[in-house]
Amino acid sequence: MKKFFSLLFSLLLFGTFSLKAQLITEDFNYNAGTLLTANGWSVHSGTSVPMTVTSSSLTIPFYSPNAIGGAASYDGGSEDVNKDFPTRTSGDVYCSFLFRADTLGFSGYFFHYLDASASTAHRARIFFRVDPNNSNALNFGLTFNSSTGVFDSTQFNIGDTLLVVVKYSIIPGTNNDEVSLYVFDGSTPFASEPTNPLMGPFVGTSSDVDPAKIAIRQFASSNYLTFDAFKVDTVWNLMPPPPPAKAQVALPITWDDTANVNYTVTDFDGTSSMLAADPMNANNIVLKTDKSATGQPWQGTTLSTPAGLASAIPFAQGATTISAVVYSPDTGVVVRLKVEDSSNPNINAEVDVTTTVANGWDTLVFDFANPVAAALNFANTYDKVTIFYGFLATPAAATFYVDDVFFGGNVVVPPPPAKAQIALPITWNDTANVNYTVTDFDGTSSMLAAD
Repeated sequence: MKKFFSLLFSLLLFGTFSLKAQLITEDFNYNAGTLLTANGWSVHSGTSVPMTVTSSSLTIPFYSPNAIGGAASYDGGSEDVNKDFPTRTSGDVYCSFLFRADTLGFSGYFFHYLDASASTAHRARIFFRVDPNNSNALNFGLTFNSSTGVFDSTQFNIGDTLLVVVKYSIIPGTNNDEVSLYVFDGSTPFASEPTNPLMGPFVGTSSDVDPAKIAIRQFASSNYLTFDAFKVDTVWNLMPPPPPAKAQVALPITWDDTANVNYTVTDFDGTSSMLAADPMNANNIVLKTDKSATGQPWQGTTLSTPAGLASAIPFAQGATTISAVVYSPDTGVVVRLKVEDSSNPNINAEVDVTTTVANGWDTLVFDFANPVAAALNFANTYDKVTIFYGFLATPAAATFYVDDVFFGGNVVVPPPPAKAQIALPITWNDTANVNYTVTDFDGTSSMLAAD
């Protein structure tokens, strides 16, 4: 039913696109019902049934993934309109747009290029007709200048939104410019220019022009068409540029700035992590980590890509702590935090802290002045952070969350347990557990001492 061009459609192709400004874009972002001539378009022929802006938009994924503004409604009148773009005197001109035919009566041409004077030199005329063998399908046609269409037999569904691209190639010399036509449905790749167009290239049989306008032509009261998302460029540039690269994550990690920060983490040996809603506050984003019962006892999650943090952790004398706000299903869970050099895993330090809160948030402070293994060396670079929940415990399915991870935080030293009140017999030997405080009076002075 539809013609598919043999192209490899991959997001890797984004890198080949021109990021230069297009000559014009037209999304018809105007009030519905207003005339095109009130919104930057000019009439060059006809007066009846002016073309208007309709409220609905046409979209095709990647070309126009988001509906912007309205569209142009062709209501079967005679008004023909055009829109200027900077005159081109060399190279190629590509005009792409979305097109939907809801009702087709008489066939004819509906689009062309004009020169700056909007003369009758209509170039790259695009035609449509109802397919002779299928009343539910249409065919496209193309000529360099002739008003009699040359049609391709490829069938496109009437009522489908199609992406049409018209190429005008300015060739040095006289009467030798070329025109080509490409048409894509919603499933046909268009990341790069196909080797073979649907039609063309057709060599000029009339005078060349310097393209300066695009034009929409109405010619029959029985045709009802919609146009949207025009783009005119000097290169094949149909897809939007890739979004700007997100920043590499660094401390503090909040998980909140998903638009600008790359929060990709690296799970290993059994963990599975994703950004999720805070279990106690649906408006807060945190990192959820599921531990696997079949994973390794040391399964964990690096809080970045393998490249580590954007900047090294600023450890210094007296500044050796990192805090992590952790939600654990149980108390008494050993949480290990490991820091290392992303370029040399042999440079690392690790600290264990035990959770004291179940099913609630607990700020754990990891003091790398007291590591469990290798000592912290201020001369080294530490730019990678990994967290292990239930480190070295028998693997069991469990879910943990971590919110803010930040440099600093004070280690809370719990008070020593209260000593027992003294009782007979008194031996003076169990100083760790018995309060041997005595009360002197009237001049005595007592203290524990060696025999």
